[in-house]
Amino acid sequence: MFFDYYIFDPKLEVFKKDKVLTDIPFAQFNAEQKVIDGFVAKGANAYTIITYEFRDGKYFKTKEEDISN
Repeated sequence: MFFDYYIFDPKLEVFKKDKVLTDIPFAQFNAEQKVIDGFVAKGANAYTIITYEFRDGKYFKTKEEDISN
């Protein structure tokens, strides 16, 4: 499931759609580790976890892990 995420731009005083966050499926935010995990189904018992970090105003894909049960 995809959601639209809007980030507040304090300079322009408006919310702007964040295209990177919007493209992460089933995003789960971990504030403690400062990462965002996305989940992509590969089949009935398999999926991929894609982990992103946000540093210096940019997103970095740091990990991609295939899981099968």
